[in-house]
Amino acid sequence: MNTKQLLIGGLIAMGAMSVHAGDGKEHHPRPDLNNDGVVTSAEMLEHRQKLFSKIDANKDGFLTKQEGEAFKAQMEAKHKMMREAKAQERFIKADSNGDGKVSAEEFAAQAQAQIAEMDADGNGELSRREMRKGTREGGRKHGCDGGHEKHGE
Repeated sequence: MNTKQLLIGGLIAMGAMSVHAGDGKEHHPRPDLNNDGVVTSAEMLEHRQKLFSKIDANKDGFLTKQEGEAFKAQMEAKHKMMREAKAQERFIKADSNGDGKVSAEEFAAQAQAQIAEMDADGNGELSRREMRKGTREGGRKHGCDGGHEKHGE
């Protein structure tokens, strides 16, 4: 497998990871409430209390297995909808001529556009650093945070 095939495969995988719509903040608040890059115990406690309140459907101050399962199912359904919407967006974007199909040329053009977006130094190649940064930023752009979902308000 050559470098170009590896890059295209990596970009496809990135697209698969970039499944959430939005900036992530309104869907999944982060424990770092003041966005200073540090999570204090007070911030974590507040975050966990909000999460508890959201899961506690009957507001009795206790979590049951059923409430946990219902919350998980609700979040999975929400994420599935967001993944499907994002997949549809990616397909429409790749289908540049609007014929309802993505040709090999359109597929390759989309990969080239993604490479160009990630190629910070403009040399036509992606270093490991650019790929890592592009993966992190691409995930954030689509509401992901390294595969760790945050639940909250």
